[in-house]
This record gives sequence, structure tokens and C-alpha cells, in this order.
Amino acid sequence: MEKPRTLVESVSADEDATALPMSALAVSVSMSGAEVLSLPHQVAMLDAALVRTNHNLEVLQQDLRLVLASEAHVRKQYASLQSRYTAIKRCRNRDRVLFQRKCGERRSEITVLKRQHTNLNAQNMELLRENEELRQRLTSLESNMTETDARKCSLEQELSQRTARVNQLENRIIRWEAEARLWRSTAVEAADNATASVTGETRLAWESLRPDLARDLESVPEKPSKLRALINICKSATQELANSKGDTTHLELALREERMDKADLLDRYRKELTERRRLHNILQDLRGNVRVMCRIRPQISGESDHSNGPLRIVDGHQITVANGSGKRNLQFEYDSVFGPESSQDDVYQAVLPLITSVLDGYNGCIFAYGQTGSGKTFTMEGTKESPGINPRALKDLFATVSERQSNGEFEYELTVSMLEVYNETIYDLLATAATSSTSSSTAPIGSLTPSKLDVRSSKSEGVHVPELTRLRVASAKEAKRWLQFGYSQRSVGRTNMNLHSSRSHCLFSVQVSGHNKVLRQRTRSTLHLVDLAGSERLKRSEAEGERLKETQHINKSLSSLGDVFAALASRQPHVPYRNSKLTFLLQEALGGDGKTLMLVQVSPEAQDLSETVSSLTFAARVASVEKGQATKRQV
Repeated sequence: MEKPRTLVESVSADEDATALPMSALAVSVSMSGAEVLSLPHQVAMLDAALVRTNHNLEVLQQDLRLVLASEAHVRKQYASLQSRYTAIKRCRNRDRVLFQRKCGERRSEITVLKRQHTNLNAQNMELLRENEELRQRLTSLESNMTETDARKCSLEQELSQRTARVNQLENRIIRWEAEARLWRSTAVEAADNATASVTGETRLAWESLRPDLARDLESVPEKPSKLRALINICKSATQELANSKGDTTHLELALREERMDKADLLDRYRKELTERRRLHNILQDLRGNVRVMCRIRPQISGESDHSNGPLRIVDGHQITVANGSGKRNLQFEYDSVFGPESSQDDVYQAVLPLITSVLDGYNGCIFAYGQTGSGKTFTMEGTKESPGINPRALKDLFATVSERQSNGEFEYELTVSMLEVYNETIYDLLATAATSSTSSSTAPIGSLTPSKLDVRSSKSEGVHVPELTRLRVASAKEAKRWLQFGYSQRSVGRTNMNLHSSRSHCLFSVQVSGHNKVLRQRTRSTLHLVDLAGSERLKRSEAEGERLKETQHINKSLSSLGDVFAALASRQPHVPYRNSKLTFLLQEALGGDGKTLMLVQVSPEAQDLSETVSSLTFAARVASVEKGQATKRQV
């Protein structure tokens, strides 16, 4: 390989190359005189070329120096970036190890808490069973005590009556015995006197009558003997009554012990209930404040069998979607997955803990998401025969409130409000409640127009709707009445995908103000129950006119909801809550310090597969959101 020349060697070589034409020129001058005439011109040209060459060489040298300096700078930057990359890679590996370790610790904590939760449930069932047995025993003892008291009173009355009768009989016996002795002595004395004075014939007659008289006299004590037998019976009854008094005392002691055992069990039950509630809240926090559940809509009459459909439930937490022939199946994992055969009660039992935590001072939000016709309104509202989450939540809320207030330790006040977001406009569905209740004889439910409102945000009140109607309720029946009234005011319409499609987002809120008299704590929390309008594609729904406008607003608000969850999942500094009235209303529920649960509803029909995959993908994105630990809303 040829050794590269230096800059000086290159210049020398160029000069040598220039010298060759000069020697050749000298030869040519000696050969021809005419050519000598052009020699100075050629020399001048060569000098000019030499000057240009030298200038180019200087420029090249400057460029070379700049290139070498740039190369040194680039090498220095490369070394710096290499060291930074090594440090970042090392930190990344360390963070990955720490993250995996924390995940393992969290999984172990969740496993331990689940085990403790299972044990507490078993202990709770055992305590309930013991409590029921004690209640039955207490009822039996109380009934026995009542019978014993009644028997005791009856025996005491009978004893007093028999004692009085015995005293009377004893007095009569004493009087009869005295009369009998007097009668006998008088009769014997008269007989002896008569015997001494009568003749022999009379004596013989008297001797024949004497045995009859003796027999009659001996029959006199028969009545006193019967009275003595009666006295003995009364004495035995008295002894039996004394024994029954001893048994009554024993039963009273046993009843007192049973009541003390029951009080102890109730105290243990309250402590276990408090501990269970605390562990439940810890478990909810460890699972993440945004929980996602999936439900496959039950089969509707007239539909084909779904057993060979594209959806398969692997277990209670995973769902697989057959994505066509030759394509890889899609798999999604959520907190719970409910099949078409699951009942309304199965779904409600899964969301019940969040509803109960509202009474402990935590904000909660449950919303149903899915395409049109996937069963969102059925899950949230239900029917009269199969009620959904909303009426069941109201029933259990008031039942728990009544149970806690019965012991005098808690006081609660509940108010309800209901609104809808229709075409990016907020309507108060309970604004006409007072008018409709006073004029129910002339105005049917749903015939009045809801009032329009707007949403505001302030530091003191947070996100709120001024002038929104809030009604105080004292029972589940009253709350359900206002809930049905609000549903009657909601906007619905017919599309090609659903005959009774919800054309608005409905938000039913329950505000709970609690007072713990023992701990002297006041809490204020809110439960939001949201039924979102169904997403739909214009190509399938073929909406026109007003329905087209509704569909555009619905899809825009749901798209804004997706942007909010995407920003929360990636932990962006700015979350676009104000892009839609829906996300603005749910700002505190979605990104605040409350507990949020999403129910994604999917259709089992093969023709709805694309919408189903879109809903499941959106739900998987929501499941990755971690908002942080929920906090109790104390006043």
C-alpha cells in the first residue's frame, strides 16, 4: 500500500511536474525560432497557474485544520455522549431492578392482603353464624323465661289458693276431731248410764246396736284423712314450686351469661368490621384507583347463538378476541370480566366496595363505556325485574346509613342531583322536579323541559355547576323516585344500531355528609354514577340531520375522554380536561384523589367486532392509569 504524501511532498511533486514542461519548452526553443516568440506568454501562464495552485493549497490547509478541529470536537462530544449513555443505561438497569423488586413486593403485599381478606371473610361468616346461633339461643331462652315467669305466677297463685284452702281444712279438721271426741265420750257415757238402768231385755237390745254405733263412730275420721292427703299434695306442689324457682334463677343466670357473650361478640364483630374496612381500602389503593371491568352483553331475543362468537373469556380476568382467520388473537386483561350469563347482582357485587367507601369519606365514580347497543344503560339502570347498579347502590347506601345510625355513632345527610350533557350543553334533569311534583295531575313525567346550565371551576368549590338542583333524600324509595324522574327527562332517539339509543351523557350524583360522633370527624364525599352515550360510526348508523349532529358531539366528547386518559397514562404535565364539557365535569373524578371504576360494555356479535376491539383497547389504556392514593374528604 502506497504511503500517503505530506503537504510539502505534494507541493514539491507539483513543482517537479511544472519543471518538466519548462525543459520541454527549452528543447522546443532550440528546435524552432517561431516557438521562442510564445515562450514568455507560456511562462506567465505557468506562473499564474502556480500562484493559483499555492492559493488552493493554503485554502485546503485551512479546511484541513478546521476538519481536524471539528473531528476533535466531535470525538470529545462522542465520548461525552458515550459516558452519558453508559450512565443512563446503568440508571435504567438500576431503576428496572428496583421497579421489579417493588412490583414483587406489591404483588406479595396484595397476595397477603387477599389472604387476610379471605380469612377476614371466613371469620366474618363464622362470627355471623355464631351471632345467629346466639340470637336463636337468646330467643329460645327468652321464650323459656317468659314461659317460666308465666308458670311461676300461675304456681304462686295456685300455691296461695291452696295454702288458704289448707288452712281452712286444717281448722275444720281440728273442729271435727274435737266434736268427734266429745261425741264419742258423750255417747259412751250415755250408753254406760243407760246400761246400768235398763233391764236385761233392753241391755240385750243395746248390745246389738253398739257394734253399729262403733262402726259409725269410726267412720268419722275418714274425712280428716282425705284432707290430710290433700295437704300432702299441696306440700308436694309447694316443693315443686320451690324447685321451679331454683330453675328460674338458673335460667336467669344463663340468660345473663348469653347476653354478655352476645355483647362481647358484637364488640368483636364491630372491631373486625372496622379492620376489614381498613384492609379493603388498602387493597383498593394497592390495586390502583382506576379499576376496569368488562362485561359482555347478554344475548337478546332474536339474536343467533354466541357460543361460537369471536369473544372468549379465559378466566375471570382475561378476554380473548378472535381477530379473523390467519391473524393473531388479541388478549386483554382487566380487574374482572363478566360473561353473557352473568347476572346484574354479579356485576353489582364487584362494584359494591367502591360504593360503600363513599360513606367512609372517599369520592367515587362509576361510568359505563361502550358502543351503542352494548348494554350500558341496562347495566347502570336495569329494569324493574332486574335492577342495575344505580337503584341497587341507592338501596345499599341507605341500608348502610340506617345500620350505622341505629347505634347512635354516625349521622348522615344525603342529597342527589342529575344532569345530562347533550350536544355539549348541560341540562339539569331535576330542575322541574318541584313543578312536576306539585302539578303531577296535569303534567306527566318527562313533559317539562330541563334547564340549561354551565360548569365552573374555583379554588373554594372546585369543579361545580352553579344553580344545579340538589334534592335532600331520606330514603332509597325517595331517591329512586328522583332517579326515574331524571331518566324520563333524558334525551333518547332511534338509530339504525339501536331503537332506544341514549343521545346524551347522563351523570347521577349522590352527595354524602357524614358525622362520626365517636371520633368527632365530619366527611363530605360524592358518588358519581355515569351512563355515557354510545360511540357509533356514521357509516353504520347512517345518521342524518339532528341525529348526525348528536353523533358528532358524542364522538367528539368520547374522543376527548380518550385524550384525557392518554395524558394521565403517560403522566403529561397538561391534561386536556376542558376540551369537552364531559371531561370538565369529571375532572375531579378522573384525575383527583377519588376512586374511579370503569365498566366497558362490549357486544358479542361478530358484526360489531371492530367496535368491540376499539372499546377493549380504550379500556386497556384506562387500566394503565395510576392516579395515586385516594384520600378521605374531611371537613
